[in-house]
Amino acid sequence: MRTMKRNSDLEITPEEFHNQIRSGNVPLIIDVRNSQAFTDWNIFNSINFPVMQLLGAKSYPKEFNDKEIVLICGKGNDSYFAAEKLSSQGFKAKSLVGGMTAWNHVFDTIEVTKDTDLKLIQLRRVAKGCLSYFLYSNGEAIVIDPAHDVSPYIQMAEEKGVAISTIIDTHLHADHISGARELSRRTGAEYFVNPKDPYDFEFNPINEDTSFTIENSVLLQAMSTPGHTPGSTSFRMKDLGILTGDILFIDGIGRPDLADKSAEFAKDLYSSLNSRLATLPENMFYAPAHHGKFSLEHFNNPLISNIQTFKENTILEKDEKAFIEYAVQTSQQTKQPSSHQTIREVNSGKLVLSPLQIGQLEVGPNRCAIG
Repeated sequence: MRTMKRNSDLEITPEEFHNQIRSGNVPLIIDVRNSQAFTDWNIFNSINFPVMQLLGAKSYPKEFNDKEIVLICGKGNDSYFAAEKLSSQGFKAKSLVGGMTAWNHVFDTIEVTKDTDLKLIQLRRVAKGCLSYFLYSNGEAIVIDPAHDVSPYIQMAEEKGVAISTIIDTHLHADHISGARELSRRTGAEYFVNPKDPYDFEFNPINEDTSFTIENSVLLQAMSTPGHTPGSTSFRMKDLGILTGDILFIDGIGRPDLADKSAEFAKDLYSSLNSRLATLPENMFYAPAHHGKFSLEHFNNPLISNIQTFKENTILEKDEKAFIEYAVQTSQQTKQPSSHQTIREVNSGKLVLSPLQIGQLEVGPNRCAIG
């Protein structure tokens, strides 16, 4: 099969696109997929102009003349044809190489805390909505909820001059493939999970008394917070904050229905939110494992909130029965993560897939939250 030769002047890589946006030079972003695909999953500030309509158009909106255009599709093919068409008519247009599939693997990083003894960096997959964390102090690092592509964590360890000694998954993920085992294999770091989730490989167990130290200083303390999964665990970071995994988000809470035990898990979720997280000091921040749609302002701010704001959430006003009914009903009305059962099997160690298969499996938003 003959490969089409492309003009690199009509293409922009996901990394270049990310850097351009971070610099504040935001192009006009045109998504040429069909309207259903666009509605389901899209990039911030993008507008939908399906490729067949664009290729057949006799004229274009005025804003096409004002700035550079970046065109996006699923894998970078339709958007390239669209870039060719617009470029031939004098527009400054480029196609995003690899499309949404490639954009799905772009990481953005930001410091959460700049404490001199303890630093926390948030790594954000801006397309997928996944958040992971790199906590380091005194030459050692702990990685929490790493993505399947482990290169950003290895690179960060090299940049900071630290060794990754510990890797943690807050729970059995159902929306993306964990990179924890691969990162452990490549760094020699110990891997920890809660055995209440069904893992089919060797690991170091987490329980309520588990703490993680560097040079005899306790950096993280485990707190059992079931409800999204039985083994969901949050991690208190001294008196500064807590990493909540998929139990508590900035704009929602963890859904209890991904293992077909909605009412049972919702009861645990009620207890975790009310009896555990809501009792923490109000000035502590909390940092989740996911976020909603990434916006331009998020490039300059960590995606965190604080316990005081959480305690003002009206969801805490519900009694246990009303909460369970709400959580079950809302979960039923909310789309589940794509291929979540297969993803759970991969993360539990029951199924092995190739990198290509994993890339295809992860396409789409995370959908692990309910409002």
